[in-house]
Amino acid sequence: MNPKVSIIIPVYNSEKYIKKCIESIRVQTLKEIEIVLVDDGSDDKSGEICDYYSKLDNRIVTIHIKNNGVSNARNTGMKLAKGKYIMFSDSDDYVNDKWCETLYNLAEENEEDFILCGYEIISSRNRKSNRRKILSPLKDESIILDRKDFYNLYNWNLLNSPCNKIFNRNKIYKYNISYIETLSLGEDMIFNLDYLEKCSGSIRIANEALYYYAQDDRESLDNRYYDNLFNIYEILFRKIKSTMDILETNYEVYKYDINLGFFYLIERSLNNTFNKKNKDNLIKKIKYNNCILGSKEVRSCILNLENSSLRKSYIYLLKKENYIYVMIYNKILSSLSTLKKGVLNGIRRKNE
Repeated sequence: MNPKVSIIIPVYNSEKYIKKCIESIRVQTLKEIEIVLVDDGSDDKSGEICDYYSKLDNRIVTIHIKNNGVSNARNTGMKLAKGKYIMFSDSDDYVNDKWCETLYNLAEENEEDFILCGYEIISSRNRKSNRRKILSPLKDESIILDRKDFYNLYNWNLLNSPCNKIFNRNKIYKYNISYIETLSLGEDMIFNLDYLEKCSGSIRIANEALYYYAQDDRESLDNRYYDNLFNIYEILFRKIKSTMDILETNYEVYKYDINLGFFYLIERSLNNTFNKKNKDNLIKKIKYNNCILGSKEVRSCILNLENSSLRKSYIYLLKKENYIYVMIYNKILSSLSTLKKGVLNGIRRKNE
Protein backbone atom coordinates (compact mmCIF):
# COMPACT_ATOMS: atom_id res chain seq x y z
CA MET A 1 0.00 0.00 0.00
CA ASN A 2 1.29 3.45 -0.90
CA PRO A 3 2.10 5.81 1.99
CA LYS A 4 -0.21 8.69 2.78
CA VAL A 5 2.62 11.23 2.82
CA SER A 6 6.12 11.27 1.36
CA ILE A 7 8.57 13.52 3.24
CA ILE A 8 11.49 14.62 1.08
CA ILE A 9 14.72 15.62 2.81
CA PRO A 10 17.67 16.92 0.77
CA VAL A 11 20.88 16.08 2.65
CA TYR A 12 24.23 17.77 2.19
CA ASN A 13 27.02 17.54 4.79
CA SER A 14 24.55 17.42 7.67
CA GLU A 15 26.14 14.71 9.82
CA LYS A 16 25.73 16.82 12.98
CA TYR A 17 21.97 17.31 12.52
CA ILE A 18 20.49 14.64 10.25
CA LYS A 19 19.87 12.09 13.04
CA LYS A 20 17.72 14.51 15.02
CA CYS A 21 15.82 15.43 11.87
CA ILE A 22 15.12 11.80 10.87
CA GLU A 23 14.20 10.72 14.42
CA SER A 24 11.67 13.56 14.74
CA ILE A 25 9.98 12.35 11.55
CA ARG A 26 10.12 8.65 12.40
CA VAL A 27 7.99 9.27 15.51
CA GLN A 28 5.24 11.16 13.69
CA THR A 29 1.74 10.36 14.96
CA LEU A 30 0.86 9.62 11.32
CA LYS A 31 2.61 6.30 10.76
CA GLU A 32 1.78 5.69 7.08
CA ILE A 33 4.61 7.84 5.76
CA GLU A 34 7.59 7.52 3.47
CA ILE A 35 10.85 9.36 4.18
CA VAL A 36 12.90 10.07 1.04
CA LEU A 37 16.50 11.00 1.89
CA VAL A 38 18.32 12.54 -1.07
CA ASP A 39 22.05 12.59 -0.32
CA ASP A 40 23.26 15.44 -2.52
CA GLY A 41 26.88 14.33 -2.89
CA SER A 42 27.83 14.79 0.78
CA ASP A 43 31.53 14.37 1.58
CA ASP A 44 31.02 13.82 5.32
CA LYS A 45 29.23 10.91 7.01
CA SER A 46 25.72 12.08 6.04
CA GLY A 47 25.35 9.43 3.33
CA GLU A 48 26.33 6.63 5.73
CA ILE A 49 23.82 7.86 8.30
CA CYS A 50 21.09 7.88 5.65
CA ASP A 51 21.95 4.30 4.62
CA TYR A 52 21.85 3.22 8.28
CA TYR A 53 18.33 4.56 8.69
CA SER A 54 17.18 2.98 5.43
CA LYS A 55 18.13 -0.42 6.88
CA LEU A 56 16.62 0.41 10.27
CA ASP A 57 13.20 1.58 9.03
CA ASN A 58 11.55 0.19 5.88
CA ARG A 59 9.66 3.48 5.45
CA ILE A 60 12.93 5.22 4.64
CA VAL A 61 14.40 5.37 1.13
CA THR A 62 17.89 6.76 0.44
CA ILE A 63 19.24 7.86 -2.91
CA HIS A 64 22.76 9.17 -3.49
CA ILE A 65 23.24 11.71 -6.27
CA LYS A 66 25.99 13.97 -7.55
CA ASN A 67 26.00 17.33 -5.80
CA ASN A 68 23.81 19.69 -7.79
CA GLY A 69 22.01 21.85 -5.23
CA VAL A 70 18.91 21.67 -3.05
CA SER A 71 16.41 22.30 -5.88
CA ASN A 72 17.70 19.38 -7.92
CA ALA A 73 17.65 17.19 -4.78
CA ARG A 74 14.01 18.09 -4.08
CA ASN A 75 13.02 17.52 -7.71
CA THR A 76 14.74 14.14 -7.59
CA GLY A 77 12.89 13.25 -4.38
CA MET A 78 9.53 14.22 -5.90
CA LYS A 79 10.10 11.84 -8.81
CA LEU A 80 10.62 8.99 -6.34
CA ALA A 81 7.77 9.88 -3.97
CA LYS A 82 4.86 7.44 -3.72
CA GLY A 83 2.62 9.18 -1.19
CA LYS A 84 -0.67 10.89 -1.99
CA TYR A 85 0.86 14.02 -0.50
CA ILE A 86 4.38 15.46 -0.42
CA MET A 87 6.02 17.38 2.42
CA PHE A 88 9.54 18.76 2.74
CA SER A 89 12.03 19.11 5.56
CA ASP A 90 15.57 20.46 5.60
CA SER A 91 18.15 18.10 7.04
CA ASP A 92 19.30 20.44 9.81
CA ASP A 93 15.77 21.11 11.11
CA TYR A 94 13.32 18.96 13.07
CA VAL A 95 9.56 18.78 13.54
CA ASN A 96 6.74 18.43 16.04
CA ASP A 97 5.37 14.88 16.20
CA LYS A 98 1.97 16.17 14.93
CA TRP A 99 3.47 18.05 11.96
CA CYS A 100 2.52 15.43 9.40
CA GLU A 101 -0.85 14.32 10.75
CA THR A 102 -2.15 17.87 11.28
CA LEU A 103 -1.47 18.94 7.70
CA TYR A 104 -2.55 15.59 6.24
CA ASN A 105 -5.95 15.75 7.98
CA LEU A 106 -6.52 19.30 6.74
CA ALA A 107 -5.57 18.23 3.21
CA GLU A 108 -7.95 15.28 3.27
CA GLU A 109 -10.81 17.45 4.49
CA ASN A 110 -10.09 20.29 2.05
CA GLU A 111 -8.48 18.80 -1.04
CA GLU A 112 -8.42 21.99 -3.13
CA ASP A 113 -7.04 24.21 -0.38
CA PHE A 114 -3.50 25.54 0.00
CA ILE A 115 -2.53 24.24 3.43
CA LEU A 116 0.21 25.31 5.81
CA CYS A 117 1.17 25.68 9.45
CA GLY A 118 3.33 28.00 11.54
CA TYR A 119 6.95 27.33 12.46
CA GLU A 120 9.46 28.24 15.13
CA ILE A 121 12.92 29.74 14.59
CA ILE A 122 15.44 28.36 17.06
CA SER A 123 18.80 30.06 17.43
CA SER A 124 21.56 29.51 19.96
CA ARG A 125 24.20 31.82 18.57
CA ASN A 126 26.55 33.59 20.96
CA ARG A 127 25.67 31.05 23.69
CA LYS A 128 22.16 32.44 23.94
CA SER A 129 19.14 30.32 23.10
CA ASN A 130 16.34 32.21 21.37
CA ARG A 131 13.03 30.88 20.10
CA ARG A 132 10.60 32.83 17.97
CA LYS A 133 7.28 31.52 16.67
CA ILE A 134 6.14 32.55 13.21
CA LEU A 135 2.35 32.43 13.16
CA SER A 136 -0.54 34.31 11.67
CA PRO A 137 -1.38 37.37 13.81
CA LEU A 138 -5.00 36.20 13.62
CA LYS A 139 -5.72 34.38 16.85
CA ASP A 140 -7.85 31.47 15.61
CA GLU A 141 -6.40 27.96 15.75
CA SER A 142 -7.50 27.35 12.16
CA ILE A 143 -7.55 30.27 9.73
CA ILE A 144 -9.13 30.43 6.28
CA LEU A 145 -8.12 33.07 3.74
CA ASP A 146 -9.34 33.68 0.22
CA ARG A 147 -6.62 32.79 -2.28
CA LYS A 148 -6.54 36.33 -3.60
CA ASP A 149 -5.33 37.49 -0.17
CA PHE A 150 -2.19 35.32 -0.31
CA TYR A 151 0.10 38.35 0.11
CA ASN A 152 -0.80 38.30 3.80
CA LEU A 153 1.29 35.12 4.01
CA TYR A 154 4.30 37.07 2.73
CA ASN A 155 3.74 39.80 5.33
CA TRP A 156 3.49 37.14 8.05
CA ASN A 157 6.67 35.32 6.83
CA LEU A 158 4.63 32.19 6.10
CA LEU A 159 4.89 32.12 2.29
CA ASN A 160 8.52 31.42 1.46
CA SER A 161 9.33 28.00 2.89
CA PRO A 162 7.93 24.70 1.54
CA CYS A 163 8.62 23.00 4.88
CA ASN A 164 5.49 24.26 6.63
CA LYS A 165 3.17 23.12 3.82
CA ILE A 166 1.64 19.98 2.30
CA PHE A 167 1.28 19.37 -1.44
CA ASN A 168 -0.90 17.01 -3.45
CA ARG A 169 1.44 14.81 -5.50
CA ASN A 170 -1.01 14.37 -8.40
CA LYS A 171 -1.39 18.12 -8.73
CA ILE A 172 2.38 18.53 -8.84
CA TYR A 173 2.65 15.89 -11.58
CA LYS A 174 -0.38 17.09 -13.53
CA TYR A 175 0.90 20.66 -13.80
CA ASN A 176 4.61 19.77 -13.91
CA ILE A 177 5.42 21.92 -10.88
CA SER A 178 9.08 21.79 -9.88
CA TYR A 179 11.86 23.82 -8.30
CA ILE A 180 13.84 26.12 -10.62
CA GLU A 181 17.34 24.68 -10.43
CA THR A 182 19.07 27.77 -11.87
CA LEU A 183 17.94 29.99 -8.99
CA SER A 184 20.09 30.14 -5.85
CA LEU A 185 17.48 32.00 -3.81
CA GLY A 186 13.70 32.39 -3.92
CA GLU A 187 13.02 29.10 -5.71
CA ASP A 188 10.97 27.93 -2.70
CA MET A 189 8.54 30.83 -2.93
CA ILE A 190 8.12 30.42 -6.69
CA PHE A 191 7.35 26.71 -6.21
CA ASN A 192 4.76 27.59 -3.54
CA LEU A 193 3.12 30.23 -5.76
CA ASP A 194 3.07 27.89 -8.77
CA TYR A 195 1.23 25.37 -6.61
CA LEU A 196 -1.12 27.95 -5.09
CA GLU A 197 -2.18 29.05 -8.58
CA LYS A 198 -3.45 25.51 -9.22
CA CYS A 199 -5.46 25.28 -5.98
CA SER A 200 -9.09 26.21 -6.53
CA GLY A 201 -10.02 26.37 -2.84
CA SER A 202 -8.95 28.63 0.00
CA ILE A 203 -5.76 29.14 2.00
CA ARG A 204 -6.02 27.21 5.25
CA ILE A 205 -3.57 27.77 8.12
CA ALA A 206 -3.07 25.49 11.12
CA ASN A 207 -1.91 28.29 13.42
CA GLU A 208 0.58 26.17 15.37
CA ALA A 209 4.38 26.14 15.18
CA LEU A 210 4.87 22.52 14.05
CA TYR A 211 8.16 22.90 12.18
CA TYR A 212 11.37 23.87 13.95
CA TYR A 213 13.83 25.91 11.90
CA ALA A 214 17.30 25.57 13.46
CA GLN A 215 19.22 28.69 12.54
CA ASP A 216 22.51 28.05 14.37
CA ASP A 217 25.03 27.30 11.64
CA ARG A 218 23.21 28.79 8.69
CA GLU A 219 24.88 31.74 7.07
CA SER A 220 22.73 34.84 7.43
CA LEU A 221 21.42 36.36 4.20
CA ASP A 222 23.00 39.61 5.36
CA ASN A 223 26.45 37.96 5.33
CA ARG A 224 26.05 35.91 2.16
CA TYR A 225 27.09 37.32 -1.21
CA TYR A 226 25.05 36.83 -4.37
CA ASP A 227 26.38 38.27 -7.61
CA ASN A 228 22.82 38.52 -8.99
CA LEU A 229 20.78 39.28 -5.85
CA PHE A 230 18.82 42.19 -7.33
CA ASN A 231 17.92 40.17 -10.42
CA ILE A 232 16.56 37.41 -8.16
CA TYR A 233 14.43 39.90 -6.23
CA GLU A 234 13.08 41.30 -9.51
CA ILE A 235 12.05 37.78 -10.54
CA LEU A 236 10.34 37.18 -7.18
CA PHE A 237 8.28 40.35 -7.24
CA ARG A 238 7.30 39.86 -10.85
CA LYS A 239 6.12 36.40 -9.82
CA ILE A 240 4.07 37.86 -6.96
CA LYS A 241 2.39 40.30 -9.33
CA SER A 242 1.80 37.55 -11.87
CA THR A 243 0.12 35.38 -9.21
CA MET A 244 -2.01 38.36 -8.20
CA ASP A 245 -3.18 38.68 -11.81
CA ILE A 246 -3.99 34.96 -12.04
CA LEU A 247 -5.89 34.96 -8.73
CA GLU A 248 -7.56 38.31 -9.53
CA THR A 249 -6.15 40.00 -6.45
CA ASN A 250 -6.95 43.69 -6.04
CA TYR A 251 -3.40 45.06 -6.40
CA GLU A 252 -4.35 48.44 -4.92
CA VAL A 253 -5.16 46.79 -1.58
CA TYR A 254 -1.58 45.52 -1.26
CA LYS A 255 0.23 48.18 -3.30
CA TYR A 256 1.88 49.89 -0.32
CA ASP A 257 2.93 46.62 1.36
CA ILE A 258 4.39 45.27 -1.89
CA ASN A 259 6.40 48.41 -2.60
CA LEU A 260 7.63 48.63 0.99
CA GLY A 261 8.66 44.96 0.91
CA PHE A 262 10.47 45.47 -2.38
CA PHE A 263 12.14 48.61 -1.00
CA TYR A 264 13.80 46.66 1.81
CA LEU A 265 15.02 44.08 -0.69
CA ILE A 266 16.45 46.91 -2.83
CA GLU A 267 18.39 48.09 0.22
CA ARG A 268 19.63 44.56 0.82
CA SER A 269 20.73 44.36 -2.82
CA LEU A 270 22.63 47.66 -2.56
CA ASN A 271 24.39 46.47 0.60
CA ASN A 272 25.10 43.07 -0.98
CA THR A 273 27.21 44.82 -3.65
CA PHE A 274 29.61 45.92 -0.90
CA ASN A 275 29.93 42.48 0.67
CA LYS A 276 33.60 41.70 1.35
CA LYS A 277 33.32 38.63 -0.89
CA ASN A 278 32.69 40.89 -3.90
CA LYS A 279 36.18 41.53 -5.35
CA ASP A 280 35.13 44.28 -7.80
CA ASN A 281 36.74 47.68 -7.32
CA LEU A 282 34.86 50.60 -5.75
CA ILE A 283 34.02 52.32 -9.05
CA LYS A 284 32.53 49.13 -10.49
CA LYS A 285 30.45 48.58 -7.32
CA ILE A 286 29.08 52.13 -7.45
CA LYS A 287 28.24 51.78 -11.16
CA TYR A 288 26.43 48.51 -10.46
CA ASN A 289 24.35 50.11 -7.72
CA ASN A 290 23.59 53.05 -10.01
CA CYS A 291 22.16 50.53 -12.47
CA ILE A 292 19.95 49.13 -9.69
CA LEU A 293 18.70 52.61 -8.76
CA GLY A 294 18.05 53.41 -12.42
CA SER A 295 15.99 50.29 -13.11
CA LYS A 296 12.32 50.68 -13.99
CA GLU A 297 11.18 48.58 -11.01
CA VAL A 298 13.18 50.61 -8.49
CA ARG A 299 12.08 53.97 -9.89
CA SER A 300 8.45 52.83 -9.69
CA CYS A 301 8.91 51.52 -6.15
CA ILE A 302 10.49 54.74 -4.88
CA LEU A 303 7.82 56.85 -6.58
CA ASN A 304 5.10 54.85 -4.83
CA LEU A 305 6.77 55.41 -1.44
CA GLU A 306 7.28 59.18 -1.67
CA ASN A 307 4.46 59.81 0.79
CA SER A 308 5.38 56.97 3.13
CA SER A 309 6.84 57.23 6.63
CA LEU A 310 10.33 56.46 5.28
CA ARG A 311 12.98 59.15 5.69
CA LYS A 312 12.23 61.74 3.01
CA SER A 313 15.86 62.82 2.55
CA TYR A 314 16.91 59.23 1.90
CA ILE A 315 14.14 58.72 -0.67
CA TYR A 316 15.20 61.98 -2.35
CA LEU A 317 18.81 60.78 -2.69
CA LEU A 318 17.75 57.39 -4.04
CA LYS A 319 15.81 59.19 -6.78
CA LYS A 320 19.08 60.87 -7.88
CA GLU A 321 20.21 57.43 -9.14
CA ASN A 322 23.76 58.10 -7.96
CA TYR A 323 24.89 55.79 -5.19
CA ILE A 324 27.72 58.13 -4.13
CA TYR A 325 25.10 60.41 -2.55
CA VAL A 326 23.65 57.45 -0.68
CA MET A 327 27.10 56.37 0.54
CA ILE A 328 27.87 59.86 1.89
CA TYR A 329 24.44 60.06 3.52
CA ASN A 330 24.86 56.67 5.23
CA LYS A 331 28.40 57.60 6.33
CA ILE A 332 27.13 60.78 7.97
CA LEU A 333 24.30 58.93 9.74
CA SER A 334 26.74 56.27 10.97
CA SER A 335 29.16 58.90 12.28
CA LEU A 336 26.36 60.78 14.06
CA SER A 337 25.14 57.54 15.63
CA THR A 338 28.66 56.70 16.85
CA LEU A 339 29.09 60.21 18.24
CA LYS A 340 25.73 60.02 20.02
CA LYS A 341 26.63 56.69 21.63
CA GLY A 342 29.99 58.10 22.74
CA VAL A 343 28.36 61.13 24.36
CA LEU A 344 25.73 59.00 26.11
CA ASN A 345 28.38 56.58 27.39
CA GLY A 346 30.43 59.51 28.67
CA ILE A 347 27.44 60.95 30.52
CA ARG A 348 26.62 57.53 31.95
CA ARG A 349 30.19 57.01 33.24
CA LYS A 350 30.21 60.51 34.74
CA ASN A 351 27.02 59.80 36.67
CA GLU A 352 28.20 56.43 38.01
